[in-house]
Amino acid sequence: MASGRMTPRQKMINMMYLVLTALLALNVSKEVLNSFFEVNLGIVKTTNGLDKKNTETYAAFEDATNQEKVKNYKNLANKIKPDALELVNFIQEMKYTLVLTVDNAVFLGEHLDEDGEEIEDNKFEVSYDKLDDIDKNKKIAFLNKKDDRNSSGDAFNPESKAQLPRINGEGKATQLKNHILDYKELLLDVLETAKDSNWVTTNGKLSSLIEEINTTLDIKEGKVYGDKGKKVSWEHYNFHDMPSVGALTLLSKWQADVKNMELAVISFLASNVNESFLKFSGAEATTIPSSNFILKNEEFRSTIFLTAFDKSSTPEIFIGDYEVDENGDPVLGENGRPIWNGDKELVPVVNGKGDYSVKGNRVGPQTYKGLIKILQDDGNQYYPFEGEYLVADKSFAVSATQMNVLYANDIENPIQVSVAGYQPEDIKVSFSGGALTSVNRKKGEYIIKPSQANVGKEVNVSLSVKQKDEKRYKPIGKSVFRVKNVPGQTIGARYADGTYDKNKVKANTFSSKIKDFDFPIKFSVSEFTVVCIGTKRVETKVKGYKVSEAAKLEISKLSKGQTVLFKDFVVRQKGVPTYLDRPKDKFELIIE
Repeated sequence: MASGRMTPRQKMINMMYLVLTALLALNVSKEVLNSFFEVNLGIVKTTNGLDKKNTETYAAFEDATNQEKVKNYKNLANKIKPDALELVNFIQEMKYTLVLTVDNAVFLGEHLDEDGEEIEDNKFEVSYDKLDDIDKNKKIAFLNKKDDRNSSGDAFNPESKAQLPRINGEGKATQLKNHILDYKELLLDVLETAKDSNWVTTNGKLSSLIEEINTTLDIKEGKVYGDKGKKVSWEHYNFHDMPSVGALTLLSKWQADVKNMELAVISFLASNVNESFLKFSGAEATTIPSSNFILKNEEFRSTIFLTAFDKSSTPEIFIGDYEVDENGDPVLGENGRPIWNGDKELVPVVNGKGDYSVKGNRVGPQTYKGLIKILQDDGNQYYPFEGEYLVADKSFAVSATQMNVLYANDIENPIQVSVAGYQPEDIKVSFSGGALTSVNRKKGEYIIKPSQANVGKEVNVSLSVKQKDEKRYKPIGKSVFRVKNVPGQTIGARYADGTYDKNKVKANTFSSKIKDFDFPIKFSVSEFTVVCIGTKRVETKVKGYKVSEAAKLEISKLSKGQTVLFKDFVVRQKGVPTYLDRPKDKFELIIE
């Protein structure tokens, strides 16, 4: 990635891109792929916030008192608007097509209802061009086959192969690259026009903005990507052999980049209009977090400011809970000040903007709220704001996908559950295939004992998480396990194959264990057969784990060089009467 000055928001988006690309190069578990779909939804939410701020800035140009004075800036801004919308919609079509190719259906808006059931009305199986404009603008709510590594290449044709979809000889991946490059040139041309026309000040802000555009929308023609010795094109690097959740998240990142750069340029144009010419119709408190998702012990940062603010006046920004009336507005006391519920925190303000930071010490969803105080013609006014972010533990998971096994036979199978962003005690675990016992709910530790009737079948461990209202649980997903009997036994003998005197042969005892099996369960030999081979062959059935008196009598009749054979062992498990194993072990002892 190219270096350069970037906003905190852009740094966070790029950091998620780097982490995603690195992890997707590994054979990551299903849980990690699920987490990245949540990252994708977070980026989509950020993009929607950017789009709202863009809409407000365009409206500010339209609401300006003196349209003659602002028309040059407005005309430049309006050059960007249609191209940005076209590029975002182009990427949205790619995302929809990818999910439709992978799952044969796309859930738009929401995937599950309050009962955890799929919302069939939100399920679409038609091509993107058959959707109406409202549905086209809804978020993609679900991706089932997140590890599908073929569909992004088939749908976007990164090598522009003739047998795959393409237009004018170019696959979708190449078309996307060209759209991004054209959009970057448009933004740079707008700024160049404003500079040459002396409509903007040529200070460090303009240079920084140009550098940020070149960094954020960086795709160099002819440049190769990937590790040394494995250089490939940008299209191949981003879409060939890429898990579907990776391709989807990267496309969402580009949507956020497009909207972010649109906001940066039109906000820069607006800031260069004389404040007496650009009059906003109202004021709104705004909070922009660097990220809504942080790891435990990392620092959460958020910029808080009024959407329309005067640099000549410095607002006071407070974090804290306050009394509100029936309309949700702050209640002011007799002194004209808000009534606070507890302590409040004053946020540092620089150039009209507050910079709020707090360390994430508690895992789970966190909220903050407060008021912005600003002096206006009719006295002090207070504008409320609120925000939320998610704190998660630093964690990773490595799952052996072919060993998702639970053992029956009354074995205690320990499991540990976790859901990113939620405390373990806020997770509900369900298991219908046997017994489930909580060991330490605060650590997410449980014991599962599958019923013997489920041997050879698949069972589910389902997770739900407590919602903010603390009254309902939302289904998160389930893990499938196979139920098996314990592996076969191995018989151990006090005296194994070899030559021994009769006393040792008679004193032989037998035990049973499962090799390399770590569960603390007890097995015992319940019966076996003693075969004495002398002048004739005599078989004696024995109950228990040691030689019976009847068998000892037969052994006593043998002479030197004759044979005693121990075989047909039967093993049982203590406390599980239905368990029985017949190992094939045999021991041949010669009388010395």
